[in-house]
Amino acid sequence: MGDNSQGLEQRVAELERAVTRLNDIVEIQHLLASYGPSVDSNSIDLAGEIWVEDGIYEIDGWELGNRQQIRDMLYSETHQEYVRVGSSHQVSPPRITLQGDTAVAITYQILIANGPHGFMIRRLTANRWALERRPEGWRVRRRTNRLLNGSPAARLLFRHSLQGVDDPLAVFEEEYEPTPREFAREQVELFERSNGTEGNTMQDRPIVVLTTIGRKSGKVRKSPLIRVEHDGQYVAIASYGGRPENPEWYGNLLHQPLVELQDGATRRRYLTRVLTGAERDTWWDRAVEAFPAYAEYQLKTARRIPVVLLQPL
Repeated sequence: MGDNSQGLEQRVAELERAVTRLNDIVEIQHLLASYGPSVDSNSIDLAGEIWVEDGIYEIDGWELGNRQQIRDMLYSETHQEYVRVGSSHQVSPPRITLQGDTAVAITYQILIANGPHGFMIRRLTANRWALERRPEGWRVRRRTNRLLNGSPAARLLFRHSLQGVDDPLAVFEEEYEPTPREFAREQVELFERSNGTEGNTMQDRPIVVLTTIGRKSGKVRKSPLIRVEHDGQYVAIASYGGRPENPEWYGNLLHQPLVELQDGATRRRYLTRVLTGAERDTWWDRAVEAFPAYAEYQLKTARRIPVVLLQPL
Protein backbone atom coordinates (compact mmCIF):
# COMPACT_ATOMS: atom_id res chain seq x y z
CA MET A 1 0.00 0.00 0.00
CA GLY A 2 2.89 2.32 0.86
CA ASP A 3 4.55 1.85 -2.55
CA ASN A 4 1.27 2.57 -4.35
CA SER A 5 0.78 5.73 -2.29
CA GLN A 6 4.27 6.99 -3.12
CA GLY A 7 3.73 6.21 -6.79
CA LEU A 8 0.45 8.12 -6.75
CA GLU A 9 2.07 11.11 -5.04
CA GLN A 10 4.82 11.14 -7.65
CA ARG A 11 2.32 11.04 -10.51
CA VAL A 12 0.27 13.83 -8.94
CA ALA A 13 3.43 15.96 -8.52
CA GLU A 14 4.38 15.34 -12.15
CA LEU A 15 0.85 16.27 -13.23
CA GLU A 16 1.01 19.50 -11.22
CA ARG A 17 4.34 20.42 -12.85
CA ALA A 18 2.90 19.69 -16.30
CA VAL A 19 -0.17 21.83 -15.62
CA THR A 20 2.00 24.69 -14.31
CA ARG A 21 4.17 24.46 -17.41
CA LEU A 22 1.14 24.55 -19.71
CA ASN A 23 -0.30 27.51 -17.80
CA ASP A 24 3.01 29.39 -18.21
CA ILE A 25 3.10 28.66 -21.94
CA VAL A 26 -0.50 29.81 -22.42
CA GLU A 27 0.13 33.00 -20.41
CA ILE A 28 3.22 33.83 -22.50
CA GLN A 29 1.32 33.12 -25.71
CA HIS A 30 -1.48 35.48 -24.63
CA LEU A 31 1.04 38.15 -23.62
CA LEU A 32 2.87 38.13 -26.96
CA ALA A 33 -0.37 37.82 -28.93
CA SER A 34 -1.62 41.02 -27.27
CA TYR A 35 1.19 43.14 -28.72
CA GLY A 36 -0.16 43.47 -32.27
CA PRO A 37 -3.80 44.33 -31.36
CA SER A 38 -2.57 46.79 -28.70
CA VAL A 39 -0.32 48.62 -31.16
CA ASP A 40 -2.78 48.59 -34.05
CA SER A 41 -5.62 49.89 -31.84
CA ASN A 42 -3.29 52.62 -30.53
CA SER A 43 -3.59 51.23 -27.00
CA ILE A 44 -0.07 52.39 -26.19
CA ASP A 45 -0.23 51.86 -22.44
CA LEU A 46 -1.37 48.28 -22.92
CA ALA A 47 1.40 47.64 -25.45
CA GLY A 48 4.01 49.03 -23.06
CA GLU A 49 2.73 46.92 -20.17
CA ILE A 50 4.03 43.69 -21.68
CA TRP A 51 7.57 44.86 -20.74
CA VAL A 52 9.03 45.17 -17.25
CA GLU A 53 9.61 48.78 -16.25
CA ASP A 54 13.29 48.71 -17.32
CA GLY A 55 12.72 46.33 -20.21
CA ILE A 56 14.71 46.67 -23.42
CA TYR A 57 13.56 46.65 -27.03
CA GLU A 58 16.56 46.22 -29.34
CA ILE A 59 15.87 46.92 -33.01
CA ASP A 60 18.69 46.09 -35.44
CA GLY A 61 21.42 47.34 -33.13
CA TRP A 62 19.78 50.36 -31.43
CA GLU A 63 17.96 50.09 -28.12
CA LEU A 64 14.97 51.50 -26.31
CA GLY A 65 16.01 51.20 -22.67
CA ASN A 66 12.76 51.19 -20.69
CA ARG A 67 8.98 50.99 -20.91
CA GLN A 68 8.54 54.75 -21.34
CA GLN A 69 10.94 54.90 -24.29
CA ILE A 70 9.01 52.05 -25.92
CA ARG A 71 5.77 53.99 -25.45
CA ASP A 72 7.41 57.11 -26.90
CA MET A 73 8.40 55.11 -29.98
CA LEU A 74 4.80 53.95 -30.41
CA TYR A 75 3.63 57.57 -30.11
CA SER A 76 6.12 58.66 -32.81
CA GLU A 77 4.89 60.22 -36.04
CA THR A 78 5.97 57.21 -38.10
CA HIS A 79 4.10 54.73 -35.91
CA GLN A 80 1.03 56.91 -35.61
CA GLU A 81 0.85 57.15 -39.40
CA TYR A 82 0.66 53.35 -39.60
CA VAL A 83 -2.26 53.39 -37.17
CA ARG A 84 -3.98 56.24 -39.04
CA VAL A 85 -3.92 54.51 -42.46
CA GLY A 86 -4.44 51.01 -41.07
CA SER A 87 -1.83 48.45 -40.10
CA SER A 88 -1.35 44.94 -38.77
CA HIS A 89 1.62 44.00 -36.55
CA GLN A 90 1.30 40.22 -36.82
CA VAL A 91 3.31 38.19 -34.29
CA SER A 92 3.53 34.50 -35.20
CA PRO A 93 2.77 31.73 -32.67
CA PRO A 94 5.85 31.58 -30.42
CA ARG A 95 8.27 28.75 -29.87
CA ILE A 96 8.76 28.91 -26.08
CA THR A 97 11.53 27.49 -23.90
CA LEU A 98 10.83 27.63 -20.16
CA GLN A 99 13.63 27.83 -17.60
CA GLY A 100 12.03 28.15 -14.18
CA ASP A 101 11.05 31.78 -13.71
CA THR A 102 12.53 32.84 -17.04
CA ALA A 103 11.67 31.95 -20.62
CA VAL A 104 12.77 32.58 -24.19
CA ALA A 105 10.34 32.80 -27.10
CA ILE A 106 11.13 33.22 -30.78
CA THR A 107 8.64 34.55 -33.30
CA TYR A 108 8.31 36.14 -36.67
CA GLN A 109 6.69 39.55 -36.98
CA ILE A 110 5.15 40.92 -40.15
CA LEU A 111 4.15 44.57 -40.44
CA ILE A 112 1.42 45.03 -43.05
CA ALA A 113 0.33 48.59 -43.72
CA ASN A 114 -2.27 50.20 -45.95
CA GLY A 115 -1.14 52.53 -48.72
CA PRO A 116 -1.99 53.99 -52.12
CA HIS A 117 -1.86 50.53 -53.71
CA GLY A 118 -3.58 48.63 -50.93
CA PHE A 119 -2.05 46.56 -48.16
CA MET A 120 1.65 45.76 -48.46
CA ILE A 121 4.25 44.03 -46.30
CA ARG A 122 6.51 46.76 -44.95
CA ARG A 123 8.75 44.75 -42.62
CA LEU A 124 9.51 41.11 -41.77
CA THR A 125 11.64 40.37 -38.72
CA ALA A 126 13.05 37.61 -36.55
CA ASN A 127 12.31 38.20 -32.87
CA ARG A 128 13.71 36.83 -29.62
CA TRP A 129 11.73 37.60 -26.46
CA ALA A 130 13.47 37.08 -23.09
CA LEU A 131 10.79 36.94 -20.40
CA GLU A 132 10.64 36.66 -16.62
CA ARG A 133 7.93 35.80 -14.14
CA ARG A 134 6.78 38.74 -12.01
CA PRO A 135 4.14 38.91 -9.24
CA GLU A 136 1.77 40.40 -11.83
CA GLY A 137 2.57 37.64 -14.34
CA TRP A 138 5.00 37.06 -17.20
CA ARG A 139 6.64 40.15 -18.66
CA VAL A 140 9.24 40.86 -21.37
CA ARG A 141 12.75 41.62 -20.12
CA ARG A 142 14.29 42.08 -23.57
CA ARG A 143 13.04 41.89 -27.12
CA THR A 144 15.61 41.57 -29.89
CA ASN A 145 14.47 42.28 -33.43
CA ARG A 146 16.40 41.56 -36.66
CA LEU A 147 15.33 42.16 -40.26
CA LEU A 148 14.86 38.98 -42.29
CA ASN A 149 16.50 40.48 -45.36
CA GLY A 150 19.24 37.87 -45.80
CA SER A 151 21.08 39.26 -42.79
CA PRO A 152 23.32 36.73 -41.01
CA ALA A 153 22.35 38.40 -37.73
CA ALA A 154 18.72 37.28 -38.14
CA ARG A 155 19.75 33.70 -38.87
CA LEU A 156 22.12 33.73 -35.92
CA LEU A 157 19.39 35.06 -33.62
CA PHE A 158 17.13 32.12 -34.47
CA ARG A 159 19.95 29.54 -34.49
CA HIS A 160 21.27 30.44 -31.05
CA SER A 161 17.79 30.72 -29.57
CA LEU A 162 17.04 27.20 -30.79
CA GLN A 163 20.36 26.02 -29.34
CA GLY A 164 19.64 27.65 -25.98
CA VAL A 165 22.53 30.11 -26.20
CA ASP A 166 21.83 33.21 -24.09
CA ASP A 167 24.82 35.27 -25.25
CA PRO A 168 26.33 33.92 -28.49
CA LEU A 169 29.41 36.16 -28.19
CA ALA A 170 30.24 34.64 -24.80
CA VAL A 171 31.77 31.64 -26.60
CA PHE A 172 34.87 33.75 -27.28
CA GLU A 173 35.43 34.09 -23.52
CA GLU A 174 36.09 30.36 -23.16
CA GLU A 175 39.58 29.04 -22.40
CA TYR A 176 42.08 29.36 -25.24
CA GLU A 177 43.70 26.10 -26.29
CA PRO A 178 46.71 26.71 -28.59
CA THR A 179 47.28 24.38 -31.51
CA PRO A 180 49.88 21.64 -30.94
CA ARG A 181 51.56 22.66 -34.21
CA GLU A 182 54.50 24.70 -32.95
CA PHE A 183 55.00 27.03 -35.91
CA ALA A 184 51.30 27.98 -36.02
CA ARG A 185 51.13 28.46 -32.26
CA GLU A 186 54.19 30.71 -32.19
CA GLN A 187 53.00 32.74 -35.17
CA VAL A 188 49.60 33.40 -33.57
CA GLU A 189 51.26 34.43 -30.30
CA LEU A 190 53.63 36.83 -32.10
CA PHE A 191 50.85 38.24 -34.30
CA GLU A 192 48.54 38.93 -31.37
CA ARG A 193 51.28 40.22 -29.05
CA SER A 194 52.38 42.77 -31.66
CA ASN A 195 48.80 43.64 -32.67
CA GLY A 196 49.47 42.35 -36.18
CA THR A 197 52.74 44.18 -36.82
CA GLU A 198 54.91 41.04 -36.52
CA GLY A 199 54.39 37.44 -37.56
CA ASN A 200 52.05 38.71 -40.23
CA THR A 201 53.28 36.77 -43.27
CA MET A 202 53.41 33.16 -44.39
CA GLN A 203 55.48 32.19 -47.43
CA ASP A 204 55.88 35.93 -48.06
CA ARG A 205 52.11 36.45 -48.16
CA PRO A 206 50.06 38.43 -45.60
CA ILE A 207 48.04 36.45 -43.09
CA VAL A 208 45.02 36.86 -40.84
CA VAL A 209 44.21 34.95 -37.64
CA LEU A 210 40.93 33.03 -37.56
CA THR A 211 39.35 32.21 -34.19
CA THR A 212 36.92 29.30 -33.98
CA ILE A 213 35.36 27.30 -31.15
CA GLY A 214 36.47 23.67 -30.88
CA ARG A 215 33.56 21.41 -31.77
CA LYS A 216 34.69 18.77 -29.26
CA SER A 217 36.48 20.79 -26.57
CA GLY A 218 34.37 23.96 -26.67
CA LYS A 219 37.61 25.92 -26.25
CA VAL A 220 38.85 28.86 -28.28
CA ARG A 221 41.13 27.81 -31.15
CA LYS A 222 43.21 30.11 -33.40
CA SER A 223 44.69 29.52 -36.83
CA PRO A 224 46.92 31.67 -39.06
CA LEU A 225 45.57 31.74 -42.63
CA ILE A 226 46.57 33.39 -45.88
CA ARG A 227 44.72 36.68 -46.24
CA VAL A 228 42.14 36.55 -49.04
CA GLU A 229 40.19 39.81 -49.17
CA HIS A 230 38.22 41.68 -51.83
CA ASP A 231 36.32 44.96 -51.35
CA GLY A 232 36.30 44.52 -47.58
CA GLN A 233 35.09 40.91 -47.68
CA TYR A 234 37.12 37.89 -46.58
CA VAL A 235 37.14 34.19 -47.31
CA ALA A 236 38.97 31.37 -45.57
CA ILE A 237 40.41 28.60 -47.73
CA ALA A 238 40.40 25.14 -46.10
CA SER A 239 43.34 23.87 -48.14
CA TYR A 240 45.38 22.20 -45.36
CA GLY A 241 48.29 22.08 -47.77
CA GLY A 242 46.43 19.67 -50.06
CA ARG A 243 46.05 16.95 -47.42
CA PRO A 244 43.26 14.38 -47.89
CA GLU A 245 41.25 15.74 -44.93
CA ASN A 246 39.90 19.16 -44.08
CA PRO A 247 41.65 21.23 -41.40
CA GLU A 248 40.29 21.19 -37.84
CA TRP A 249 39.20 24.82 -37.99
CA TYR A 250 36.85 24.00 -40.88
CA GLY A 251 35.06 21.33 -38.84
CA ASN A 252 34.84 23.79 -35.96
CA LEU A 253 33.05 26.48 -37.98
CA LEU A 254 30.64 23.96 -39.47
CA HIS A 255 29.62 23.16 -35.88
CA GLN A 256 29.71 26.80 -34.68
CA PRO A 257 29.53 29.23 -37.63
CA LEU A 258 30.29 32.27 -35.45
CA VAL A 259 34.00 33.14 -35.78
CA GLU A 260 36.39 36.00 -35.19
CA LEU A 261 38.99 37.32 -37.63
CA GLN A 262 41.95 39.58 -36.92
CA ASP A 263 43.52 41.42 -39.85
CA GLY A 264 46.38 43.55 -38.61
CA ALA A 265 45.05 45.47 -35.62
CA THR A 266 41.40 45.01 -36.66
CA ARG A 267 39.42 42.27 -34.96
CA ARG A 268 35.80 41.51 -35.84
CA ARG A 269 33.12 38.81 -35.48
CA TYR A 270 31.61 37.08 -38.50
CA LEU A 271 29.06 34.45 -39.45
CA THR A 272 30.46 31.92 -41.91
CA ARG A 273 28.93 30.40 -45.03
CA VAL A 274 30.46 27.72 -47.26
CA LEU A 275 30.32 28.88 -50.88
CA THR A 276 29.12 26.83 -53.84
CA GLY A 277 28.64 27.26 -57.57
CA ALA A 278 29.67 30.43 -59.40
CA GLU A 279 30.13 32.34 -56.14
CA ARG A 280 32.72 29.80 -55.01
CA ASP A 281 34.45 29.87 -58.40
CA THR A 282 34.80 33.66 -58.27
CA TRP A 283 36.31 33.59 -54.80
CA TRP A 284 38.53 30.61 -55.63
CA ASP A 285 40.08 32.59 -58.50
CA ARG A 286 40.72 35.48 -56.11
CA ALA A 287 42.28 33.10 -53.60
CA VAL A 288 44.63 31.63 -56.20
CA GLU A 289 45.60 35.12 -57.26
CA ALA A 290 46.40 35.97 -53.63
CA PHE A 291 48.29 32.69 -53.08
CA PRO A 292 49.06 30.66 -56.25
CA ALA A 293 49.99 27.56 -54.21
CA TYR A 294 46.28 26.95 -53.62
CA ALA A 295 46.02 25.66 -57.21
CA GLU A 296 48.81 23.17 -56.47
CA TYR A 297 47.10 22.06 -53.25
CA GLN A 298 43.89 21.34 -55.16
CA LEU A 299 45.81 19.06 -57.55
CA LYS A 300 47.23 17.12 -54.60
CA THR A 301 43.87 16.18 -53.05
CA ALA A 302 40.71 14.43 -54.23
CA ARG A 303 38.49 16.63 -52.06
CA ARG A 304 37.22 19.95 -53.40
CA ILE A 305 38.85 22.52 -51.17
CA PRO A 306 36.15 24.43 -49.26
CA VAL A 307 35.88 28.21 -49.64
CA VAL A 308 34.22 29.92 -46.68
CA LEU A 309 32.79 33.44 -46.81
CA LEU A 310 32.92 35.55 -43.64
CA GLN A 311 29.81 37.72 -43.28
CA PRO A 312 30.23 40.55 -40.73
CA LEU A 313 27.75 40.81 -37.88
